[in-house]
Amino acid sequence: MEVEPQPLNEYETKMLEGTINTTQLLEIEKTEEQYIVDKRREYITKVKCIALNKIGKHPLLNPSTFRQKEKKQLIKAMEEVMTLTEEEITKQFNEVCADEIFCEGIDYSLYPIYK
Repeated sequence: MEVEPQPLNEYETKMLEGTINTTQLLEIEKTEEQYIVDKRREYITKVKCIALNKIGKHPLLNPSTFRQKEKKQLIKAMEEVMTLTEEEITKQFNEVCADEIFCEGIDYSLYPIYK
C-alpha cells in the first residue's frame, strides 16, 4: 500500500525554518573546500610578497620571469618567511603593502587583478 505525501502543515513549516536541503548542503561543502583553497592561496601570496620585498624586488612582480639565480634567492627568502607565525607574516605583509604597494604617487590601475 502506497501513501501519498501530504503537504506540510503550519507546524511542520515552522519546525523546518532555518534548515537546509541536500542541494544547499552540497553548496556549503563546496564553499568550505573553496575556503581552504583560498586560504592557502592567500598564505602563499603573503609569503611571496614579503620574500620579493626582502630580495629587493617589487612585491607584485611575477617570479616566473626571473633568472635562475633570482629564483633561488626568492625560494630561500620564502623559506625564511615561512618559519614565522601566521600573525607575523600578516603583520609583515601589511607593512610591505603600506610601504611598497599602496604608497603615495602610485598608479594602482596598473596592478594585476586576480579573482
